[in-house]
Amino acid sequence: MMRCVAVLLAYVVYVQAALFASHGRVVRLDASNFDKEVLQIEKPTMVAFTAQWCGHCKNLAPQYSRVANEMDGVVKLAYVDCEDSASQSLCAKYGVQGFPTLKLFPATKKRLPRDYQGERTSRAIMDHMIDALPTESVRRLEASQIASFVDKKRGEPKIVLFSPKVKSSSLYRSLALDYRERIPFGYVYTGKPGVFEAAENVLGVKLNENTVPALFLIDGQAGGKRVEKYRSSMKHRSISSWVDKVVYGKEPAAPQEQRKAERTSESAAPKPKVSARPGMSEEDVDAAIKIGERLVREEHEETARKLAEEEAVARGSMEALRRARSKQKQMPFEGQQQAEEPVSSEMLMDKLQDMVGDKWGTLLAQHALKARKLAEKIVQDDPAKAFQATEAAEAHLSKALSADIVHLTDQIRAGADDEGYPLTADMETTLKGHLDMFQGMLRTVEARIEARKSDKTEKEYADSILARYDL
Repeated sequence: MMRCVAVLLAYVVYVQAALFASHGRVVRLDASNFDKEVLQIEKPTMVAFTAQWCGHCKNLAPQYSRVANEMDGVVKLAYVDCEDSASQSLCAKYGVQGFPTLKLFPATKKRLPRDYQGERTSRAIMDHMIDALPTESVRRLEASQIASFVDKKRGEPKIVLFSPKVKSSSLYRSLALDYRERIPFGYVYTGKPGVFEAAENVLGVKLNENTVPALFLIDGQAGGKRVEKYRSSMKHRSISSWVDKVVYGKEPAAPQEQRKAERTSESAAPKPKVSARPGMSEEDVDAAIKIGERLVREEHEETARKLAEEEAVARGSMEALRRARSKQKQMPFEGQQQAEEPVSSEMLMDKLQDMVGDKWGTLLAQHALKARKLAEKIVQDDPAKAFQATEAAEAHLSKALSADIVHLTDQIRAGADDEGYPLTADMETTLKGHLDMFQGMLRTVEARIEARKSDKTEKEYADSILARYDL
């Protein structure tokens, strides 16, 4: 009986320390491995500074783990236990004052961290990490540029992806970061004319709309060039192993050896400390740890299952809403005057969607909602910071609208949508209308920001602009 009680007591200690499963993809950090795992790599890395007793940290853990699992290899997610004596110097160095504190270490040379202020959901964190992958790591190529890209520095390897998607994926941008300074990565959008002909003329490969995406490694050698096509799954680890084998002659590890290496890496990583209680043997502690790991893993899996179910329900509700709205529009108008209804955020979203289409209307509504939540959070933390809250909300809107404008411009220039389908004349006209509207909104927001910086009212600032151009 006493043995069972001792094991359960040790388990309680373990569960309090184990925010993240030791076998998982979230890397545990302390002062001994922080530089190697975060500062000396190329990938964007999110670090969560946590405490064992923190309720918000416990809520974050399953969301955070889900991102780490889904984006394994593409980006890195890690955490620091600020109650561990081996980590307290890190928490002090990075100015951690509350838990959890999330910091993004971007893919830059200095790796200067930026505070993450977004929602603590897997979707929001995942979007933030995808945005952190720099697009400049991949060179976009037109059909006429493929030959010069391949022939430049002929003795060095290059990688080219032919894809029907307008934009390169986060996976491809991540791979380009892995080999930055060693192998240039090119990206060819196949929705433009002349691409398939250029692929055959330059690389000697025959492609068509049914054989893309297609990934090639070109290894320039004396007297010609070797072109290798990738023929396995589009997974980070698989592609990386293929590149290492073709370019550097490294044989990929067998699955058993890979799992053994991962277990060895996990065993070398810092572990949560479990203090033995009086009367407990080392076997008791080991048994408690195994029980704790299993139960924590099961808890995370159950949470992930519930999140997936909630997302499915949300998607079903949105589809039902769209069908209902479509039927309502088809009903004959009888001329009766309807009473005014109170305006809700859902109704505003509907109006925006009706104005500019489901996709762009939803984006606008999401931008507005995030800006509002950001302002509300600042004011809730400190009611005296109303001015700063307004600034933060407008800065968020400015950044979001700018990104949307770039996205719209890319589609119009490419003459195709996100899925690679050519734009009809009507679709292009619609997108141009959306672009004009977004640019007008951005100018309005930026005018408010500039007016505040110049200590003028909006009217005074507008008058100064008109006077500048004699309008």
